[in-house]
Amino acid sequence: MHPPQQPQQGPYGQPTQQYTQQGPPPGWHPPPPPKKSGKGAAIAIVIGLIAVLAALGGLLKFIEGSGEVKLAGGDEQAVATPAAASKIPKPDAQQTEDLLYELRQIDPELDRARSIDRARNSCVDILQGKSRSQTIENTRLRFDGVAEIDTGEARAIVKLIENGGWCKPA
Repeated sequence: MHPPQQPQQGPYGQPTQQYTQQGPPPGWHPPPPPKKSGKGAAIAIVIGLIAVLAALGGLLKFIEGSGEVKLAGGDEQAVATPAAASKIPKPDAQQTEDLLYELRQIDPELDRARSIDRARNSCVDILQGKSRSQTIENTRLRFDGVAEIDTGEARAIVKLIENGGWCKPA
């Protein structure tokens, strides 16, 4: 056994407590073991996913090919269906590459696949005959956030879409 140690002075002139016992200091407890997620959580997630898919499948039964949903009261409400979304003009591979290159010249942050979707939505504004100022403002709002787009840059983006050769009625 070791000889008893003399108390040592701490940083404030008070003796520090020395432990002469083996093991952890009094009052110390080991941390609790981590919780196990187990198979129960995975099963609950799968069941929830199945329920969501079943609900979506039921909703799709109400949707007709015309893009309208028949409501119980007999009223009709227009909604976007996958068929309607596929009618939005889409640039081919070369046009996509050219568009991304031109967008990158406006702001490097616009060089993203999501920018193509935003450009397609701006194309819809053009094809719907919205006013020039409304189309430019909608484009500014769509592209702003990824990069800080001002009205002049939005105007340039609209010109890219118009001159790209892909934004035409299907």
